[in-house]
Amino acid sequence: MDIFGVIPARSGSKGVKDKNIQKISGQTLLEISIKKFKLLQKKKLIKDFIVSTDSKLYSDLAKNFGSKVQIRPKYLSKDRTRIVELLNFIKKEHKYDYFLTLVPTAPLITFGSIKKLINSFKKKKN
Repeated sequence: MDIFGVIPARSGSKGVKDKNIQKISGQTLLEISIKKFKLLQKKKLIKDFIVSTDSKLYSDLAKNFGSKVQIRPKYLSKDRTRIVELLNFIKKEHKYDYFLTLVPTAPLITFGSIKKLINSFKKKKN
């Protein structure tokens, strides 16, 4: 079972400007998410991952942190865009049956929790 990771990091937040690249303990929220996915990939829990963004700045930062990036179209970068719409778009290019999203604005989700979720999903899938 191959799982593809997606970090949705849209710019243009109205509440907190550039919230996805705010820093906690010296790291941006985006960087924290990328590091978790890199570890999941290293441990062979996910096959690959990308950052999906509409921002050149976020794209450059993600690449600097070692992530692949997919620039999303404007129509998928609006306040009310649903994650399922974005995943359907990504699925056209990345042929996976399973997707795992990790939003940068949830930095307290631990690697252990994600690993437990994936392992539970794999068991129930049988």
